Amino acid sequence: MKKYDIAAYIWPAYTGDEERTRIFWPEGIGEWQTVKNISETMQYKPKDYVWDRKPLWGYVNEADPYVMEMEIEAALDHGVNVFIYDWYWYDNRPFLENCLNEGFLKAKNRDKMKFYLMWANHDAKTVWDRRNAHMDTTIWEGKVNAEQFYTIGRRWIEQYFGLSCYYKIDGSL
Repeated sequence: MKKYDIAAYIWPAYTGDEERTRIFWPEGIGEWQTVKNISETMQYKPKDYVWDRKPLWGYVNEADPYVMEMEIEAALDHGVNVFIYDWYWYDNRPFLENCLNEGFLKAKNRDKMKFYLMWANHDAKTVWDRRNAHMDTTIWEGKVNAEQFYTIGRRWIEQYFGLSCYYKIDGSL
């Protein structure tokens, strides 16, 4: 019987460890600020509406290996065996790598799960900041020149592709 891989996308912004995220989420908890303040940013809500829902594990930092160990086990318990990490390059350097590098790759159980990168090379806009979502201002452009692309490719090859937990189709790159 053929084994199927089940993958889940990881939006690596549930951490405040990347200093550049403060322009979107000044509280220093990353995208959790959007979740935490959802009742303030909901466009259509009844008067005096209160959002009383909270994440089951709290506003955890996904750049913490212990948190990622919990997430790996929860994913595996539900049939997910591959994480697809959104990967960004803005302002001539990586952006939001902390979740992967500090969380997943330092998790003790990382070898139970495979991962791969999905380069999200779109522009970073104010839409990430729910306080300014009505604006359409580009903060960083997603396009890169040939020299930057070469730098990015070398980074992927050197840091990720050789890892035993990097997802490979039929075991090869």
